[in-house]
Amino acid sequence: VTVDAPLGKLPLWLRAGAIVPMLRPGIDAIAPTGQPDRVDSLATDAGVLYPRLAFGPTSSATLYDGTVIAQQQADDGAATLQWRSGEVFAGGAMLEILAVPAAPETITLDGAPLAAAIDVDALADAPGWVHADERGGTLWIGVPAGEHEVVVVPNAP
Repeated sequence: VTVDAPLGKLPLWLRAGAIVPMLRPGIDAIAPTGQPDRVDSLATDAGVLYPRLAFGPTSSATLYDGTVIAQQQADDGAATLQWRSGEVFAGGAMLEILAVPAAPETITLDGAPLAAAIDVDALADAPGWVHADERGGTLWIGVPAGEHEVVVVPNAP
């Protein structure tokens, strides 16, 4: 397979069940900075973690600070996601789930229905979800800090 890989947009291939923890988009540096007003650093504020996932076989990731992200998909297509904040990534998560072709039937957070948001930016203020048609369907779910379980039930075909 040959794909374009310009420096500004490198490809990322995800296997079913993959979890790729990613830093929030605005971070410029990992090391501490003497100019926090000009350079956004992980050392200054780790903020929300942005895990990128693909539903599939049961998988989990434990980060160096104790953050845990896990997912499993049932035979009926429903997926259960677990999130536990760590010491550094204590601000919650913005889950990005790829290859979700349609908006789900329901999403629950700790057993309670989770409301759809207007757009992805709105998820910074409150837990919720947004489905976009880009990249074969992308589901964004905002999860607050702490320990939570999210269940995604797909729409019936």
